[in-house]
Amino acid sequence: MENIRQTSIGSWVFGFLFMGIGVLCLIPNQVTTLNCSRVTPGTCHLVASGLLGTTSMEIPLNLLQGAKVERIKDKDNKRKTSYTYRVIILTSTERRK
Repeated sequence: MENIRQTSIGSWVFGFLFMGIGVLCLIPNQVTTLNCSRVTPGTCHLVASGLLGTTSMEIPLNLLQGAKVERIKDKDNKRKTSYTYRVIILTSTERRK
């Protein structure tokens, strides 16, 4: 019969630590939503949620001038071309990402 090697608790903790870091890397950094209502007075609510918390902003509809999409080529992956997309909201007062 073969001897079964016992694994120390430290090895288990070390393994779970790296597994946890790997799972966190799979979670998106931030999710941003924009909801607009055209009912007078029209407003848009911009909400950004991530691992570090949630921020929200209210934009009056009359300040909203448009939006555009930026496409950024990822440099990490050499075999397959991948892109990150970013929506930029244009207002009459400032640029919001």
